[in-house]
Amino acid sequence: MSTLSSRIIAGIKDVTLQNLVWKGDYNTLIEPAAFLLPVADFCRTYPDANVRYIPGYFDVEESTAKTFIMIGVYLNMAFRGKNLVSEILRFEFSDVHSMTHTAWTIDTASAAEINVPNLRFWPTGKGFDEIRFRSELRTSYVLMEEPCVNLARDWVNNGI
Repeated sequence: MSTLSSRIIAGIKDVTLQNLVWKGDYNTLIEPAAFLLPVADFCRTYPDANVRYIPGYFDVEESTAKTFIMIGVYLNMAFRGKNLVSEILRFEFSDVHSMTHTAWTIDTASAAEINVPNLRFWPTGKGFDEIRFRSELRTSYVLMEEPCVNLARDWVNNGI
């Protein structure tokens, strides 16, 4: 973008970025901070622009309910400073321990710089199948159904 005039850049209102790679661990869910920091700087400079960042495998249709919720909780912890773990769990399990450790070990200065209101993390998928989602959550002895459904619906409609 550095070669475009600032007047053209200021006219950009909606940007969508997508990471298509996820290797099954939370460290590869999003791009490295070196990529996201300039995006966050753009958002601060142009507060009227809305940037939708779509992390790999954060898919409301293709992911299991558990995976979708865990990715959303991770993004909230790592980049919004919100710990939602106690709101969704009946009791802690190994996936949560691994995810929370990874989220809290992210460079906090970089995470704070990325936390701008017009940079939102969005799931992929055409729509939220609440019936399927609830059905999957009912088989989970760990995740509480109602809080998870409410979070998923909010993330699908508003991003993180």
